[in-house]
Amino acid sequence: MRVLVTGFEPFNGEPYNPSEGVLALVQNLVEGPDTTITTAVLPVDAMRVARDLPQVLRSVQPEVYLALGLAPGRTTLSIERVGLNVLDFPMPDNGGNQPIDQPVMVGGPLAYATTLPIKAIVQACRALTLPLYVSNSAGTFLCNAALYLGLHWAHTDGLGGKVPRVGFIHIPYAMQYVPKVSNNPALPLDFMARVIAEAITVTVKTPTDIVSSAGSMT
Repeated sequence: MRVLVTGFEPFNGEPYNPSEGVLALVQNLVEGPDTTITTAVLPVDAMRVARDLPQVLRSVQPEVYLALGLAPGRTTLSIERVGLNVLDFPMPDNGGNQPIDQPVMVGGPLAYATTLPIKAIVQACRALTLPLYVSNSAGTFLCNAALYLGLHWAHTDGLGGKVPRVGFIHIPYAMQYVPKVSNNPALPLDFMARVIAEAITVTVKTPTDIVSSAGSMT
């Protein structure tokens, strides 16, 4: 099973992004000799992500693609239900781009639903007392763009007719680094890596999602 996990470089003038920092930890936590984890760090740049991410996906050809990104202010990890074909940036990205009301993919559908078994993942994490909930909004910044681009690849290119499992998990700040001027909640990096590893493990083992209440949502 080929698994691709991506995080993002630092942005908004901060020196650290936990979605990048957690990548190395995840590689060491996912068990199974038949699972190969590849990681990549995406630029916080709308134009470069639109170019680079499809190239990485075509190169790796993952059967599972899990993107990670920072969500300042969220108290715990959240797994996203849908990616929207919308770029509406509240601030410029690292390349100085600030698209407003533009599509991620011209001509693409308005939205794609994640192909991860999100309810099974949440249930498994909660059984291990790992914090995770289903979120109904990935925003309209680069995190949503990565999810949408991954799902667009899965449905239009993918693996020769088989739709790969694609999804996104937002994480809060890591306790290793929280901006001094903020009161944002944070969690230990290794703790968040356990949630992400469990999400990958459940995805690999679960062909069809369960029907279950997702608990608290946004």
